[in-house]
Amino acid sequence: MKTLIIPTDFSPLSKRVLDFAVHLAAQIDAGIMPLCSYFVPYTSKTYTTSLVDIFRENAEQAMEEFVKQVPRNVPCQRKVTPLPLKEELKTLGKDIENTWIIMATYGEKDWWNH
Repeated sequence: MKTLIIPTDFSPLSKRVLDFAVHLAAQIDAGIMPLCSYFVPYTSKTYTTSLVDIFRENAEQAMEEFVKQVPRNVPCQRKVTPLPLKEELKTLGKDIENTWIIMATYGEKDWWNH
C-alpha cells in the first residue's frame, strides 16, 4: 500500500494539503501519515525533561486536532518526532516505490535547509 506523508506545522496551508492528500489517498487506495517534526532548541544548557515533554505534548495535541478531519475509510498513521524534518523524511522515504511526500510551501527558497 502506498503511503502519503504530509509534513505539517498545523498551519492553514498544511490543512489544505491534508485535504488534498485525503482525497488523493481515497482515489489511489493509499494511507496517509501526517508528520510533525517539533522543535527542540539546541543549547549548551541542560533542559529538564519536563520542558522537552511540554514540546512533545503540544505537538501531539496539535496532531490530534489536525487528524480529526480525516475520514475513517482512509488509513491514517500519524507521527510526531523531535528529529529534524529532513532526517525523518529520508528515513520514511526509503521505500521510494510506495512513499509519496505531499507538502506545500509559501514559496520560501531553500526550505530544505530550514
